[in-house]
Amino acid sequence: MSNGDIIRAGLKDPAKYTRLFSIMNEQTGQVAPIPLTPNQTTVLSALREHPRVVVNKYRQSYMTTAGVLWLLGECQWNPGWQGFLIADTSETSAEGFMRAKHAYETMDKRLRIRSKLASQRHLQFQHGGGLRCLTSGSKDPAIGRSIDRLVITELGMWANAAAAMQKISPAYRKRPHSKVLIESTPGPAGCYYEDFWLAALEGNGWHPIFLKWWDDPTCMSPPPKGWKPDQAELAYMNDHPSMTLGHVYFRRSLLDGEYLGDTRLFDNQYPPNEYDGFTSAGSPAIPLDAIRDMLTRAVAEPEVDHETGLRIIAEPMEHLRYGIFADPAGFGAKGDPSALTIMDICNREEVAVWEGRIDPGMFADLIGVAQQFYHAEMVVIESNAAACIQSAKDKGVQNLYWTSKQHPGWYATHSRKMQALAKLVGLLREGDIIIHTRRTLHQLMSFDSFEGAKDHHYDRAITMLIVADMLSGTTYLPRIHEVQNNVGVKASEVKSWLKRQKRNARN
Repeated sequence: MSNGDIIRAGLKDPAKYTRLFSIMNEQTGQVAPIPLTPNQTTVLSALREHPRVVVNKYRQSYMTTAGVLWLLGECQWNPGWQGFLIADTSETSAEGFMRAKHAYETMDKRLRIRSKLASQRHLQFQHGGGLRCLTSGSKDPAIGRSIDRLVITELGMWANAAAAMQKISPAYRKRPHSKVLIESTPGPAGCYYEDFWLAALEGNGWHPIFLKWWDDPTCMSPPPKGWKPDQAELAYMNDHPSMTLGHVYFRRSLLDGEYLGDTRLFDNQYPPNEYDGFTSAGSPAIPLDAIRDMLTRAVAEPEVDHETGLRIIAEPMEHLRYGIFADPAGFGAKGDPSALTIMDICNREEVAVWEGRIDPGMFADLIGVAQQFYHAEMVVIESNAAACIQSAKDKGVQNLYWTSKQHPGWYATHSRKMQALAKLVGLLREGDIIIHTRRTLHQLMSFDSFEGAKDHHYDRAITMLIVADMLSGTTYLPRIHEVQNNVGVKASEVKSWLKRQKRNARN
């Protein structure tokens, strides 16, 4: 293999070719080839294997730097390719372009492709490729552009994230070879990025990477002699096995200083896990500690079963009892979807789910199929869609729950909903209910209102409130199989046995 072949082979791996660029090292102040951190290497390696990567990062992880150098390499050595950095602020965009320009100017001239500065933040290479740095606030940043490589930074801070992403996505989705890196610290609770990140964890086609700040040696401070962590900090260390006292002291220093003791602010900048860090002014309806263990064991959505239309987690078993809990909602292009959850009511365990927008009559058909498949002896439909309940009744669905003679289905006042929420939290904390699917758990995690919020769907969460209300304080035992006795017993033997019993009783 020639030297040229070796160089070209190395240029295929971002984790290798980014080492060709020199930037100023923030720790030493010297200009030298970039020393990749393990976290940067993880992300760059993922970009070689996956076309869509989303990174939930901590502050000063230098992920934007790695992303900019990835753009520089990809668009410099691939003729005609266009690369874009879209940042949350003009300052971040300018900083990113400055690093790319400096790395380009200081790299080995034998590998450098001729370019010109086409504008303030635009490098144009002689082969037609280019690198641009834009901001999310600019008017329609991706309309009219063809994107081969894209880095989006701090999506959690974009004020117009949903609208901007809807306009940006066609620019790369129609190019089969395109690759996109989204990297951000957590934003406000309920923001577009939170929903996007949770969907990635559920397996929506994006490859999620969570960066652990306690694996970064720059996020630690040597504790002074005699310093000891308190009990809460020891518990925090126990939750993060690779954490050292230096990392804990780094956290303590920020909490005692800039963050004024508010752990939410620290967690926003240095998230402790995949789910914490999205800041909220209030408290979530379902505390994260109530579902944390199940989140670590949760599974992605099962494939749809073609016979039943359900996403089946566990097949029906003859000795168990099952209940169907349904929230009929939106039909058409807008509104919350409908959802149903099927529970093993003996063990209070999620066994099947369904979610989508559907006609009330067709939803009743689906409920009927689910009842036949699981032999469900309890069908509880929220009363907000009387058409669905009436259709289910007309189509022969058995064991429909009525709140009263006046209210078919699960009719809940605000007070009853609050009680159901309290019951659900209690069941979750005691481990008396088992939820397997990430999507259901994610809805519970972000659930903060019975009325919901714009662009937030809590349909599966509502079904779990119904489950808690119906099953809390109630025990359902498995069915007892009848024992078949195939040995014949003569009447004379029965009479003799009875006589012996009487004789023994007299003695």
